[in-house]
Amino acid sequence: MMRPFTALLAAAMLTASAAAASQFSDDQNVANAALKKGDYIAAILAMAGEIDTERDQAKVLRLMERTKDFGPQLVAQIRAVSGPDWRPYEQAAEAATGAGKIGALTPTDRDEAIKGVADNFAAGVVAKKIDADISGPELLNSLVDEPEFNRQILEDSIARLKGVTISDGEFSVLTDFIAHKNGSVELTKILSAALPKLTFEPAALKDSVQHFDSEFAAKKLEQSTIKVFVDAQSSDGLIPLDLKTALSSRDNLVLTDTPSQAEVTVTVRQLALDVEKLDESNRTVSYAQYQVNFAAAVLLMPQNATYQFEYSQGGYEYEYAFDVALVRKDGSKSDRVVRDKGKLEWSSCKNMRIVNVFGGSQPAGFMANADMRNLCSDTPGHADQGDVRSQIVERLASEIDGSEMHK
Repeated sequence: MMRPFTALLAAAMLTASAAAASQFSDDQNVANAALKKGDYIAAILAMAGEIDTERDQAKVLRLMERTKDFGPQLVAQIRAVSGPDWRPYEQAAEAATGAGKIGALTPTDRDEAIKGVADNFAAGVVAKKIDADISGPELLNSLVDEPEFNRQILEDSIARLKGVTISDGEFSVLTDFIAHKNGSVELTKILSAALPKLTFEPAALKDSVQHFDSEFAAKKLEQSTIKVFVDAQSSDGLIPLDLKTALSSRDNLVLTDTPSQAEVTVTVRQLALDVEKLDESNRTVSYAQYQVNFAAAVLLMPQNATYQFEYSQGGYEYEYAFDVALVRKDGSKSDRVVRDKGKLEWSSCKNMRIVNVFGGSQPAGFMANADMRNLCSDTPGHADQGDVRSQIVERLASEIDGSEMHK
């Protein structure tokens, strides 16, 4: 009989090996289909995961070399890439890089192919014949460093962000691009001039925009932040406290101590709140050996053994309604009822084990089958009344910090 640790290790190795073999086979089928069509770029890209794995590179090279003159034909296809979409150019550059990695192209052929496609891409962007921005062709953007190209792709990227609310990540893409171009003074001026025409999320103003232009960020934050006084009442005394905590964490809200300090006064009154605990059930789930995944059953289970685990489930049923009223300093008002009902259910699986036919058991470190994955993977391991309260508080906070707040 295998020791528990040995069984766990064997199960993990078996699963990983089988998954890798299956993935290689699937990718190889895609690559073969591309080769038959004469699409050598697609063939290389289909095996990208294997090309990045050193032990598979020789197998990928053998697959590609089944096609006569694969290298020269790939280079010819890369040179022929054209059109207004940036993606074929990026894919061509990636294919040249991958082919070089496995030895299907010499270093010289690889470098010339990449330079050719990068030059064509840059010329297309500058001439406004290729639609691209900084967040798109990552590889090509890193390869091309020409002033006209840098200026044009930055301006195109900024233009795409006008009229939308820009996240911290989206603005960071712009500033990172400038940083990678050695902090170009010209590019910095272009982005600085565009700031007043752009709209930002508060999180962006507090982070990436603040690092780029602290004075502008501070001014915008002051304009976008709303001072709020919250008066909340509930039979669950923790709901008002948790609601204030949730609202105070919102980037665009500042809670005040008195109504006179606030731009908006929010009144929350409980209309209904009913939370009932569902009966908890516990049972032992058993699978005969023939019901367990074949490979695991053969390698990890003694003959006629049984796979067992303990399954528990429960939860809460809830219904609530709150009146949420907003009064602004200018006297305008809005009022709505926030209500919902439903169930918050949980389940847990524990003590997975293999039970021998003649007695005794050992831990099982693997999922028995699809039925077990359905039981054990889809719901949280445990939930309590605090989780129901958290749902209610988050719903109320979202409603308060909604469109009515920012009119």
